[in-house]
Amino acid sequence: MTRAISNRHRLWLGIALAHLVLVTLGAAYFDIDRFGALEPAVSYYGALSGSSNSYGFFAPGIESQLHAVFEVRDARGRERLVPLESGDSAEADLRVGNIIDKFAPDSEDNISDVQLQRSLSASLARVLFMRIPDARSVNVRLEEYRPVSMNDYKKNKRGYWHPLYSARFSLNPRVARQ
Repeated sequence: MTRAISNRHRLWLGIALAHLVLVTLGAAYFDIDRFGALEPAVSYYGALSGSSNSYGFFAPGIESQLHAVFEVRDARGRERLVPLESGDSAEADLRVGNIIDKFAPDSEDNISDVQLQRSLSASLARVLFMRIPDARSVNVRLEEYRPVSMNDYKKNKRGYWHPLYSARFSLNPRVARQ
């Protein structure tokens, strides 16, 4: 028993195929100016859907990524990793990421002053002291991800996190928390 394909199914199939073609062209670095009069619509769709992405994960020009690791030690001496980003607000998490990016060694507006680095990391640690009542110390580590080239990846080498900065902040247990 064969079923005829409805016009609606043909439309969705056509849309899916067009999307796959645009993804393939984006991955192949195809110049969308060749679409002529359709270029604005194709460009807009590519930006919305991500189909114009080049997917250059192993590109030589890809920049490293920074992240912060916060190790919190409680009154019992237990250590745990705690994220500073809460997930409650994308805007707040983005702001935290922007602060962390200031530690990048090749950033135009990076923090080169050691005292300023210390002050900024102390501010980040303070957030965790306020969030975790039994915290006694916070170790702030900033690390940079170092990706590998495609040739190195084929040789089973992998990217790694390289330490950039570390500072430990402690509370005096005799000081009352307010």
